[in-house]
Amino acid sequence: VTRLGIPQSGTRLGFVGELRQKKGLGLLLLAFQALAQKYADLSLLLIGEGRPGPDRQLLQLFRKQNPQLSPRLIEIPSQPHAELPAL
Repeated sequence: VTRLGIPQSGTRLGFVGELRQKKGLGLLLLAFQALAQKYADLSLLLIGEGRPGPDRQLLQLFRKQNPQLSPRLIEIPSQPHAELPAL
């Protein structure tokens, strides 16, 4: 958990897979934004990678528009399933 930069405490919302709009990335970010207002210890873990272009730009725009949430949005590069920690 520490090796990947995942917070050891608090509430964690996670996504594992390719970060794409067609997989609901935008909806996930909106849900995180809404839930983060209610839960001060909430972090969003994004495990996977996004393609350059609109998918990556969406994530960058979210960070720019929500700087207070940026430290709680944790991007982790793709990992083999066997190496993902149980949370």
